[in-house]
Amino acid sequence: MSAPTPSAPAFSLDDLLAAHTRAIAAKDAEIAAWKLEVAAQTQFSAEMQRLMGKAVTRSSERAAQDRTTIENLEYALSQAQHKVADVRRQLQDAQGFGRPYVLHDSPTVVLKFTMAQEDWRGVNPDGSPRNPDGPQKIPTVKLMRKLTGYGLKEAKDLVEGTTELRTHAGWLNEAAIGGFTVQWWLNQLAEGKAKVFHGVSQVTLPAVQFTLTVTEGKRDAQA
Repeated sequence: MSAPTPSAPAFSLDDLLAAHTRAIAAKDAEIAAWKLEVAAQTQFSAEMQRLMGKAVTRSSERAAQDRTTIENLEYALSQAQHKVADVRRQLQDAQGFGRPYVLHDSPTVVLKFTMAQEDWRGVNPDGSPRNPDGPQKIPTVKLMRKLTGYGLKEAKDLVEGTTELRTHAGWLNEAAIGGFTVQWWLNQLAEGKAKVFHGVSQVTLPAVQFTLTVTEGKRDAQA
């Protein structure tokens, strides 16, 4: 006997309509979910743009704050440098340096510039160049500020010869610019080999005339 042939399931019209309705509802749900995803993505993009704009504004504010901080630090550094120079002068005065008639047992160095006004490179009152091959005063003043820790006026007076530097002899062996000692820089200055920056360029100063004397032992008071 042969096996009975299964009969096809019988679907009523109501069943077909219900299945179609469920398919449509599923499609509608899929579309609704897609719309929700698009809305979420749009909201995310808008939020990211808002945050990025806020970050840019914050970066600008932070940059301004950083610039202000740097300016404040530079000012504080400048004030500290002035205080260091003042303390150095006070220490020199307390030890008798800078005052010519004081007893002191330590070796003393005296630096005195002997350049006349016409020896410096410059301009005459009539506008003609003066001693174009001579050393420039401004770069020399800048160099002496770095070597001595003086302020602008003090270094200018020293270079112009209206004052002299009187300090302990150990100053000559102190490390100054570029790791070279003060004595090395003074030798370069006397030999016309000192290279210093003036503005954005480096210039070599022709020989600058000065006297450098070291007094050993006690200096007697003078009348």
